[in-house]
Amino acid sequence: MASADAAYAVTGSAGSGWVLETDGRAIFLADALADLPADQLYELWLIGPEGEPVAVGTLTDTDGVAIATLERDLGSATTFAVTVEAERVEAPTSEPVLIGALEG
Repeated sequence: MASADAAYAVTGSAGSGWVLETDGRAIFLADALADLPADQLYELWLIGPEGEPVAVGTLTDTDGVAIATLERDLGSATTFAVTVEAERVEAPTSEPVLIGALEG
């Protein structure tokens, strides 16, 4: 985290983590995320100022430290969120289990 250009805390009912931005790339890093049943996954979202979520990746392995490189840079996103889904979806089907502001 010391070499990151920006670090944003993410917290919620599933645990906690960080969104790190370095050289235009963004990474989600979490330790001890809640285990999910085999038929579910964590889906990662960037949400812009208009409130429109954009899917930027998934996580299925939550044993130990979970790391996922986001599929796009943070751009103008103001919020990062994680939902639990049965499969990758185009729009969230549940409330976020982790959320964090990408401002300030």
